[in-house]
Amino acid sequence: MIDNVICVCMRRDLQTFAVAAIYIAENIEAGHYRVVVPEVDLALFSEAVSSPFQVISEEIYSDLRDCLKARMGPHCDKFGWYFQQFI
Repeated sequence: MIDNVICVCMRRDLQTFAVAAIYIAENIEAGHYRVVVPEVDLALFSEAVSSPFQVISEEIYSDLRDCLKARMGPHCDKFGWYFQQFI
C-alpha cells in the first residue's frame, strides 16, 4: 500500500476525473486520496467528488507557485503544467 495518491485537476477535467476517481480508488490501495484544484474550482469539485478523495485548494502551494513564477518569468505559457508537476 502507498501512503498518498495526489491528483491535480481543474474545471475542464471534472467529468473525466469523476470517472477516473472511482477506478483509482478501486485499483490503487492508499492511505490517503487527494485531488488538488484551483481555489475557484474548490466548491465544484467538493460537490462532485466523493469519498475517499479529499478536495484541496492549490493555494496550500502558494509559496511554491510564487517561487516558480519568479524564476520562470511572466511570459511562460506552460506555467500551469510546470506547477502541476511540482505539486
